Amino acid sequence: MRTAASHTRGGVRISLALLGWALTTLIVLAAVFGPTLIVHRLPPLIELRHQVLMIDREFERWAVGTRTSWSQTEASRDV
Repeated sequence: MRTAASHTRGGVRISLALLGWALTTLIVLAAVFGPTLIVHRLPPLIELRHQVLMIDREFERWAVGTRTSWSQTEASRDV
């Protein structure tokens, strides 16, 4: 029984060591290759944000123009 328990503990130690090694490798790979992947993907995201802001400004301008024309129409009806 003592031998079976020692094999089980050894298996757990090996699996934890492999898990630690895999996690460490993942962290190193993210540190090495992460910034280059982010830099290449960042400009399209900035461009998308710019386009969304431009569309938002167009909607605001359209809404202001529409409100002004409605106000003028209502003011001419009141007179």
